[in-house]
This record gives sequence, C-alpha cells and structure tokens, in this order.
Amino acid sequence: MLSDRLSQLNAEGQERLARQRAEAAGLSYASLVVWPLDTAVVSLVPRASAEAARAVVFYRKGKDIRVGAVDPQQTETR
Repeated sequence: MLSDRLSQLNAEGQERLARQRAEAAGLSYASLVVWPLDTAVVSLVPRASAEAARAVVFYRKGKDIRVGAVDPQQTETR
C-alpha cells in the first residue's frame, strides 16, 4: 500500500538524518528501532528525568553505559 511505503521512506529518512547529526557532532549512532531494550536498564534513569532530557539508557554491561538522546547538547541530557 502506498501509505505504508511512504511511512517506511519517512522512517528511513529520519534514521539517515539522525545518523548524520550524530556524525556531525562527533558522536556514535545506534538505531534504537532494532535495539532490544531491557526494562531494568531503561529504568536506571527515572522516567521524569528521561522525558525531560528526551533520552534513554539502552545498554549497560558493567561500567559501560550507553544513552540515546534526541538532542545530546540539551542541558537536561548532560
């Protein structure tokens, strides 16, 4: 269906833009669309703080913790 294909193209464009923005900022990029989220890891940051920062902890192994953010330069994200 046309609307499904347009939605797919829009999502792909958004992913491409996010990757480019991360590279321009000197940050690594991970697509959280395909990343399996662990609720125990996500809950390391209180929901209100995560929403304010528009960020999510998506990986933790020992001291290695990775955070995804809509705008990593946002004050609340730091």
